[in-house]
Amino acid sequence: MKIKKIELVFENCEIITLMPDNIAVLELYNIKKEININYNLYGNNDIHPYYVPSEVLLILTGLNNQQMDRILSSRDITQIHTYTRHSHYCYLIEWASDNDSFNAYQTNAKLTGGKLSISILS
Repeated sequence: MKIKKIELVFENCEIITLMPDNIAVLELYNIKKEININYNLYGNNDIHPYYVPSEVLLILTGLNNQQMDRILSSRDITQIHTYTRHSHYCYLIEWASDNDSFNAYQTNAKLTGGKLSISILS
């Protein structure tokens, strides 16, 4: 199974789409599965599974300046969506703060070689 793309969703609903060549590392640990049935949100009674990892490590490469600046300017990733040819998974990120643009669990660091590290430990 090969990844087609990953989307990072931010608190203000902005999305950065990452292609396979942007992803040096993606690790998700201690994942719990949860279920949502919400007619008001989805307009149907379908079951919507989602996943909540307690640890995330993401190392990105080849980002443009706008993408790099957006990620480094705030610590506010709320969701990570992964897409393969036949599947889509939504990973919700746990939040620790009263501030909408600052998740105390998230750490961003610029690495050598133009890479960017995102670590989320809840």
